[in-house]
Amino acid sequence: MIRSLTLLAAAALLALTATAAQADATLDRVKDRGVVTAGILVNGTAFGFLDPASNTVKGFNVDIAQAVADKLGVKLDIVTVDPPNRVQFLQQGKVDFLVASFTDTPERREQTSVIPTAYYEVGGAAMTRKDSGIAGWADLRGKTACASQGSHYARLLATEYGAEVRALKTSAEALSTLRAGGCVVSVHDNTLIYSLLKQPEWQDYKADLPLIGLGTWVAAVRKGQDDTAALVDGVIRDLHKSGALIEIEKRWQISPPSPFLAQMHEKLLNGGS
Repeated sequence: MIRSLTLLAAAALLALTATAAQADATLDRVKDRGVVTAGILVNGTAFGFLDPASNTVKGFNVDIAQAVADKLGVKLDIVTVDPPNRVQFLQQGKVDFLVASFTDTPERREQTSVIPTAYYEVGGAAMTRKDSGIAGWADLRGKTACASQGSHYARLLATEYGAEVRALKTSAEALSTLRAGGCVVSVHDNTLIYSLLKQPEWQDYKADLPLIGLGTWVAAVRKGQDDTAALVDGVIRDLHKSGALIEIEKRWQISPPSPFLAQMHEKLLNGGS
């Protein structure tokens, strides 16, 4: 009996040790390499784009990832991810954390450790031709709507508005399909759609429907990496509190300005949690 209890105690100790090792695995690997790897969605917006002059990825999300690297005192390595593969890249260890325009949803909380403090607020905007006749979301019933694979807007389009959803691998493919007449609308984060509407090639299109699926963008780490999650959360909270995220938004000329950033800055500056 005593031997059995001893063995059980030893097994429990080993389990606790393994859990602790798992929790520290990401930070230990980062410190050993001197490099932290961030998964960044590069979709041509101010949040992630390839700068042709330097041939490097830049943008709002990159600046957050760089702040994490600076906090760790290591170099930043950027890996480009897409909506369909970003969770897999994280789970497979191809990236240490995500800052990839990743909307906080219950499903994603099951798949990853979502960082508690969100860094931006977004909603789904519908890009459609000005002569499409689409005046409200109800007009999509029975019509084909494009969206990106892995986008939570696809589910809303089907279940809430009765659209026939055509899911493409990337937002670029979905928008190209719209231009080719393969769907009547293409629904993506308003940050992407609003930036495109400023470009001459989209002058025949509009995005005047109310936003759907309002949510917040969050960074994420692998399940069980609690120390890493706490560190990333601390960095994002500091960026909100100092007003740095508001300045980053201005630097990348993102408009209209997000009220969420001002609200979070005021909240954390005044001791809110």
